[in-house]
Amino acid sequence: MKVGPKAGQTIYRVQPVYNNRTPWRYFTDMIQRISALSAGDVSNTMQNLVELIQDQLKLGNIVVIDGLGTFRPTLTAEAVESPEEFNRYKVKRKRVIFTPSVELRRIVDTAGLAMLYSEDNPAPSQEAGGSTVIEEPTTPTEPTGGEGN
Repeated sequence: MKVGPKAGQTIYRVQPVYNNRTPWRYFTDMIQRISALSAGDVSNTMQNLVELIQDQLKLGNIVVIDGLGTFRPTLTAEAVESPEEFNRYKVKRKRVIFTPSVELRRIVDTAGLAMLYSEDNPAPSQEAGGSTVIEEPTTPTEPTGGEGN
């Protein structure tokens, strides 16, 4: 570490290790394989789900998907002394917060995807260009090791 009470010491940190990125097509192919739906039906249904979530978020609604989690629109804004002072330019940031379900948190808690690194031994870049992409699905029960964003 270069500054602070531990200056001069080697400090280790943990960082998640992402094995792969799991693309949309993996899910459409896998759902098609384990159901009676065609790949087109699955893709269309998934796209409709995304659009419905987007519509609900635009309306200011919280979206709950059982087993996955909750999507919630939020914003930060500059404080004002009176309602008359407020305008849309006072809003600084709009975003969506995802809160994983208890089930999803348990899965991530047991994933064990971590590595130690220090300033002397930095973690490798895990940007989109440097990671592996799963192109073809394997089996419905096999974990993908997919990357979270």
